[in-house]
Amino acid sequence: MFKLLLAALLCANSFGQPGAHEISGKILDQSGGPIQQVKVTLKPVDDPKRTKIKVTLEDGTFVFTQIPENTYDLRFEMAGFKSKTVRSIKVDTTRIVKIGTVTLDIDNLYDPVVITEQESKSTRPKKSK
Repeated sequence: MFKLLLAALLCANSFGQPGAHEISGKILDQSGGPIQQVKVTLKPVDDPKRTKIKVTLEDGTFVFTQIPENTYDLRFEMAGFKSKTVRSIKVDTTRIVKIGTVTLDIDNLYDPVVITEQESKSTRPKKSK
């Protein structure tokens, strides 16, 4: 009986906790493949100092748990890809917020550079005698 009462109290208490929310999603590349190790930054709009950071798992997923009710921006960063931000995600009475999939575009910073040879002319001043 005691265990049943304790379990009921714990369940009732967890539903009333302001930090019992979560935000989850999945990061894909342009071909639809999951990207692992993407830096995911969760930033409250009203207090950017309370930032939380996660990295995506092997299947491209991430989950932030114990999130208080607020409005958040999510930023996704990975070398070789353009960063992306999803703004104004409201976490209120909804316990689980699923943002779905986010596709990161390849960054063209790594395009090849072609160097061609060019003849230079020296324009040294003549020495005076």
